[in-house]
Order: sequence, then structure tokens, then C-alpha cells
Amino acid sequence: MAINYDSGPVVTDYNHTWFVAPSSSGSGKTTVTTTGTQVVGVNTPNYKELKRTGQLIPYTEWDKSEQSHTAQTGELYTQWISNPSSYFQYSNVLAYVPMNFVPPTPHMDDATYMMQQAAADVYAEGWDAATFAAELPKTASMVRNFGAKAANLTRGLSRKKVFDLWLEGRYGWRTLAYDVRDIHHAVVEMDERRSINTARRGYNVDQSYTDNYTFSSYQNYSGTVYGNVDCQLSIRGSIASQIEVARARINPLETGWELVPFSFVLDWVYDVGTAIKALSFLATNARYTSAIGYKQTYTASYSCGDVVDAANRQNSKATSSITYRGERTKRIPTPLTVTPQLTNRLATPDLVLDLTALSRLRRQFSSRR
Repeated sequence: MAINYDSGPVVTDYNHTWFVAPSSSGSGKTTVTTTGTQVVGVNTPNYKELKRTGQLIPYTEWDKSEQSHTAQTGELYTQWISNPSSYFQYSNVLAYVPMNFVPPTPHMDDATYMMQQAAADVYAEGWDAATFAAELPKTASMVRNFGAKAANLTRGLSRKKVFDLWLEGRYGWRTLAYDVRDIHHAVVEMDERRSINTARRGYNVDQSYTDNYTFSSYQNYSGTVYGNVDCQLSIRGSIASQIEVARARINPLETGWELVPFSFVLDWVYDVGTAIKALSFLATNARYTSAIGYKQTYTASYSCGDVVDAANRQNSKATSSITYRGERTKRIPTPLTVTPQLTNRLATPDLVLDLTALSRLRRQFSSRR
């Protein structure tokens, strides 16, 4: 069961060093740096006592942003057309580049699925004894025929042999290897007990884009600003629970789904198997806390290109730049859902190979009839 708690006081902390623009006259370039940190969150009631006694600490809302930017003022040299050797200069042309940057809002469409996978990981940490027993005849046949299949491969390869080998390796030998690992852990960790079990699932996304724009009529100047933005995003779903993990579990619902022919094909699209494990996790009625969140790091660089003063027929060039570097970490307490989620595995190479192999075998079976 999801733990309930009374929210503690909201924590707000903000510190910064403001950018101070240099004077509008003078020569040379000036480099200045601005830093800022903002934290908004909710205190966990009795946090120290919960941590001291090893109890479950609920996930609370948390949002921390850190940003720094380094700005280099530009030198604006204005050349009079009537007298090319005559210049006058301004050093404060930083207003051409953006003095504020807000990173793109992350899309967290798959975060719920990541949280569901984390719950499945906690529940399925032990050995699935029931499914192993149900699949034992097929496993024994696979092991028994290994020698004959290996000898057959030495006589030459064909597409049928390759597809058979691929599917048997992925859904036969790999599954057996996982079972051996889980049995080993069940025996070795038989007397081990943990008061809190946690799991986290997620994925990373890299995003790069240009952010160019033009300006005009700014103090009679016009020009172009060139921007490049690079973002790295980590989406996470987290579970912490006081569940008593079974070293060897028997779950008829989980085993029944595994025995459905080609159930793994549906799991490619809607992960029913993970949803069943998440439902089984909730059925234990163990106390738990769950959340989704992300960590976003970014770098955004802007520079000012040629600046033209068309109104006064002056040919002007300005160079100024600003670079933002920041990180944002956000956590959102979210209830666990057991609805099968749309997966993000529809374009993976493994799926293509699986479908090709299944299609080939289906045609062979049809031709035999």
C-alpha cells in the first residue's frame, strides 16, 4: 500500500550573483559570470528518526535548479562611410544576446512505464520457480538436442538454421541462464533480509538544436544571433518498499502469461508481463513509495553576428557571446499504475530480427501443410 504522510513545510532556497553590465564606454572586452541555485521541495516529516531506525522514507516533491552563465561583452566598431579611417567604439553590446535561458521542458511520457518496471524489478527479484517448473520439459528437450543441433550447424548454414538459433538463444538459453543465476542467488542469499528494497528504471535522451534569431530596430541596429543548445536528459521511475522478497516465488498469473504462445510478441507493444508483476507487487500489500523524475543538464551558447546600422548608413560589426550551463533535478511523487503501458521498443534491431525469424518459420510451417 502506498504510504500516506502529512507534508512538511515547503523548503525554498535561492541564492544568486547578478550579472552587472559594464559601462557603455571604454575599450576592450569584459568577461563576467553569473551563478544561481534554486531549490523548492517538501520536508519529509520525522526524516532523521526514519533514517535512524531504518524505516521507509517517503519520496517528496523536489525541484533543484542550478545555472551559471559566462558573458563576454562585445566591441562595436562603427565605421563612417565618409571617413573609413574614423571609428568610434561601444563596449556594452551584450543586449543583442539573450540575458535569460530556460531549458526545454522534458517530455516524461514513458516515466510511468519506468516506474512500473521498477516495481516489477522489486517483486521479481527472486527466482520464478513456477515458470521454471512449467517450462522444464521444453528446457530439457533443448539441452538434450544441443549436441545434434551443433553437429547440424557444421554441415552448413541456412536461413532456417540461423533463425532457429536466434530464437532459441534469446528465448531458450538466455532464459535458462537467468534461471541459473536466480537459483544461485536464492541459495546464497537465503538468510539475507533487507528492510528496504529499492529499484530504479530509466533511459537517457540527448537533444541538440539551433536557436537562431534576428533582431531589428534595437537602438537603430539589426543583426543575427546564433545559438546552439545541447541537452542531456535522464528519465527515471523509482520505487522503495518494505516488501519481503520471496527467494522462490509461485505466481499462477505470471506463469500463465509466460505460457501463452507468443505472449512476448504482445509484450513488445504493450508490456503485459511487466504490468502483471506490478499488480502482483501491489497484491503483497507492502508499504511503498513511488516517484517519477528527471535530471537535465544543458549547455546553451549564443553569439552575435554582423550588426548593421542601416538607418545611419554605418557599417557596424559587433561580437558578443554568452554561454549558459545548468542542471535541473526534479522528483514528483506518483502513484503506481498497473495498466499495461506502451513500450518504446518498437524500432529496436532485436525486434526486427525476432519478427523476421518468426515470419520465416511461419511460412515454413504453412508450406508443410
